[in-house]
Amino acid sequence: MEEAINIISENNINKPLVARLRAHMLRKGLNPKTLAERANVGRSFVYDILNGKSTNPTSSKLAAIAEQLGVSVNYLVSGVHQVLGARQKEWNDIVEISSIEIEQTTNGKTLFSTDNDRKPYYFRGEWVEKKLRARPEDLRAVFVDGDCMGSTLQNGDMLLVNITRKIPNPPGLFALFDGMGTVVKRLEMVSSALARVISDNSQYTPYERELSELKIVGKVVWLAREL
Repeated sequence: MEEAINIISENNINKPLVARLRAHMLRKGLNPKTLAERANVGRSFVYDILNGKSTNPTSSKLAAIAEQLGVSVNYLVSGVHQVLGARQKEWNDIVEISSIEIEQTTNGKTLFSTDNDRKPYYFRGEWVEKKLRARPEDLRAVFVDGDCMGSTLQNGDMLLVNITRKIPNPPGLFALFDGMGTVVKRLEMVSSALARVISDNSQYTPYERELSELKIVGKVVWLAREL
């Protein structure tokens, strides 16, 4: 893939990238010329990054460099997900999933935005695809706030929600926007247009709503809990 990764600007050299590149060249005993030859890229590509002259290194060339150094592109760029040896390819498939804030605009539409107060969460792409049967871009992290789901979900639980799955057929746990924030309820279809909204906490009475009235964020597909 020849898509460009904008990781260096003319006036702001990505010094951590340069430092990581130099450190792993030293660890491998490679000079710029030898690294370029082994990665099958031009020597100027390596020299330009090391000297802060490259403003637009291509991902395919950077991947070739990373492979020779025994690390991932993600690690070279961000400093995370360093993996050495035979497992490198497996862990190069790390994907990023953001948490979300949900709010209603003045025209009544529901707006989803990245929650900038939390760092993104990282999962193996293969696990996301095969276990959750989802694409990373379809998932968002949501945190439980409250006790409406009784012992099923606890306050502070982290959930992954598939925002493409908004029809409760089959029934399941769904994240909803109730006008004030995100809540999680058990939904089941009563008819083709009517859904029953259930809290696992018996203190909350089930009710029915037209499916078109429910602002469904998506279906809960995974949870994590602190012990």
